[in-house]
Amino acid sequence: MQTKRAVILNSRASKIILGADPWIRAVMAAIDHANYNEQIILTSIGLSTWEFILNYSRRIGVRCAIYIPQGVNENNIIKQFKLEESLVSFVKLDVPQKGKSWWRIRDRKIFEDADVIYPISIRPNGNFEGFLKELEAENSTLSKTKELVDIYRVTYDESLIERVEKPKLVNAKDLTKKTKIFESWNYLTHWTHTTYEPWCNETKAEFYDSIISSDKYYSHSAFNSLCRINDSQKICATQEKTRSKTKFVSFTELNPIESIELMHWRKGLVRFYLEPYGIAINRDKAFESAVKPVIYTDTENYDNLPKHITPLFQPIKGKRYYWTDEREWRFISDFNLNNFDNDSILIIVRHDSEKTKIKKRVNLQVIALESFLEDKDEICS
Repeated sequence: MQTKRAVILNSRASKIILGADPWIRAVMAAIDHANYNEQIILTSIGLSTWEFILNYSRRIGVRCAIYIPQGVNENNIIKQFKLEESLVSFVKLDVPQKGKSWWRIRDRKIFEDADVIYPISIRPNGNFEGFLKELEAENSTLSKTKELVDIYRVTYDESLIERVEKPKLVNAKDLTKKTKIFESWNYLTHWTHTTYEPWCNETKAEFYDSIISSDKYYSHSAFNSLCRINDSQKICATQEKTRSKTKFVSFTELNPIESIELMHWRKGLVRFYLEPYGIAINRDKAFESAVKPVIYTDTENYDNLPKHITPLFQPIKGKRYYWTDEREWRFISDFNLNNFDNDSILIIVRHDSEKTKIKKRVNLQVIALESFLEDKDEICS
């Protein structure tokens, strides 16, 4: 008897996925059911809904067929998801590698190829609801070739999509006069932020495994990103739309009160640009370790800069912001915290409770911005 192919359908989800989310639990139950019936899971990459299915299938040893565009590196997918090669196959689609235009083609192809359909979290009036209505249509040829397993469906919660809407953040005006520590600020600070992708040196498998164990707290929040840096003793260099294509670590010479002004919500990124969780390095010690101030100049001057300083280039102004307001410094390559003694490092968190958690992990100076507020409820939301 031919092995049946199963698809687990989920409409778009929030960028912040929690292990306690009903659709996550339902997906795992559906995959367990498919595994019991020795079915092959049809899945893909590029969206968390598909990638979570792929990763959980790997965890319990279910065979998978992975739908990808032509030219995508199969070995990289195997490595990122820690897949057992004997349990996976690839279906290559003649679609563009980049962008989202291939998603609808992919979704339709998987739906048509599946023998068993598991609807989980389906958005009303969405593409997947349209596919399912085809099964219900009178004289539908699809309904004669497909089995519908509708016991794991959960109500599609539109509010989860808005989970990352801008919450209330620290307001510099609310800080009290107790902040004299900031008046003679002699640190360079690297601020963290929430991320929806794996951290550096973390695989996709590890990222999605952390979602399962996260329960009600997001595993890759700004606070957890800070903990990751403290545990690894390294800030990973990144390359964020830089002209020189050089990876570096960014710092600011602004004190925490001044830095709060940079912590605006970025709608395009669906997150805060920066959040009040940072690692501050003594400025003199950082300078001795080759952390250098950014060179702010007009874009047309870039080609005249010596090659060895082009990684420090930053335009004076962007479309919306003056980059000079950041007073940025950079370190080319990863930044190793082990090169500094404990007295040269200061950890900054938002809440007093987080200060306690950090102190249990590292023997460093830690301050909580909450401590400098007259009304602590101002930043507890």
